[in-house]
Amino acid sequence: MSYLHFLIPPQKGIPILLFHQILPKDPSVMNTPPELFESYLSFLKGEGYQPVSLSQLGKIVTGEIPKLERAIYFTFDDGYLSQIKYAYPLLRKYGFKGSVYIIGDKLKEKSDEQTGDEEHQYADCSDLRNLDPEVMEIGLHSTTHSPFSKLSSKDMENEILKNISLCNKFKLPFLPYFAYPYGSRPGSKKQLNEMKTIFKNIGLKAAFRVGNSVQKLPVKDLYEIKRIHISGFDTIDNLKIKLKRGKLKPF
Repeated sequence: MSYLHFLIPPQKGIPILLFHQILPKDPSVMNTPPELFESYLSFLKGEGYQPVSLSQLGKIVTGEIPKLERAIYFTFDDGYLSQIKYAYPLLRKYGFKGSVYIIGDKLKEKSDEQTGDEEHQYADCSDLRNLDPEVMEIGLHSTTHSPFSKLSSKDMENEILKNISLCNKFKLPFLPYFAYPYGSRPGSKKQLNEMKTIFKNIGLKAAFRVGNSVQKLPVKDLYEIKRIHISGFDTIDNLKIKLKRGKLKPF
């Protein structure tokens, strides 16, 4: 199927890619090794894909500004150290932009050198503050990383407010964009609407889910922006398909 990617008609919109770990270890569903990640960036650069900032993306999805030809955006959930150590310099090298979505309870100042398995290490606040916003910006990913499908409306509100409070405490230059933990949202329409009202009252500009689809423009619901999950098992041919249709079963 992958070699037939050129026969697949692209969906109109903007592909927003989702990554988790970028570790120099074996690939997995949640880990894209740096050399594979760099191969994606090299391919995208060669194909003429254009970087956008989070603020630009926010205006593109609402139709305030036109979409750049072949615009693409990178998101990184959970705030792992590997995203700062490996993905960030590669984004800078190839001229792309992205955002990292941080968990409030994982925030800490830089102290002693981190020890143990890199897989379980999160970025220190000093590393996050030193990010060049022209390359990587900071967004919100809740306080405890609890699935929102299992929380009350009040608990969801507290998750966001404490996440914001902790970012302010550590003087992190975050933007009011949110990524759902596990891509999870309330199952009932009533609670889903309550959650979105809470988001609006707090001042969140948009929220990212998964969805595995190219995000159509303009976006009808800014709290339902779709991303495309990229696995460490995705080849360049797989990426070509996902850039067009969001998933590997395009028909």
